[in-house]
Amino acid sequence: MLSARTNYAIEHFIEKDYFEARKNQYVLKESAKNGASALVLDVDGYNLCVADFDHKKKCEFVNENSKNGMKKGVDHLLLRKKDNAWELHLIEMKTTVGRQTLKEIKQKFRASCLSAKALAAFLDISIEKIFLYTTFENEAFADETNPSLIKVAVGEKAIDLNKEWKSGNVKLNFGEWVTFPHSKIAMKRSKNGILVGGYRI
Repeated sequence: MLSARTNYAIEHFIEKDYFEARKNQYVLKESAKNGASALVLDVDGYNLCVADFDHKKKCEFVNENSKNGMKKGVDHLLLRKKDNAWELHLIEMKTTVGRQTLKEIKQKFRASCLSAKALAAFLDISIEKIFLYTTFENEAFADETNPSLIKVAVGEKAIDLNKEWKSGNVKLNFGEWVTFPHSKIAMKRSKNGILVGGYRI
């Protein structure tokens, strides 16, 4: 399923064990003290999975200014080959999502899109489609009444984040605004306090 060139890149260009052992079901985890999560992800088709992508090495040449969020990363990344084309799936895991949280998530999505494209270049893979996902337990848009959370920064596009969260798409700013499909994955808290859920792509 992988070209000789891609296999060579995995063996020689990429850090050892950067990818998970290939399979069609992964248990993707977030170990934050107050938001431990476990998502059972079923994947149809050949794939490459990077679990804990936010803690893995990424592009070291990016601007470290926290305002842009280029050093950030989503929790998990998956590349899937479907109909001879590669898709990118980015998964961020949260307990509660509100306006400020969604702003931060979008920064992670943007930085991870770019990091994944750099990774794909090493692998000689062309990404044709990109899909974004956020796991969550609670929504907190209605509880955020602080005007500073709603105010748009100078030079930025006015986006109703509550409406965007519900829409099934998010817009990311790459110097021009690009719209990506975004799926919300509701999680439930188990008896041992871990957020659990399942999803199939």
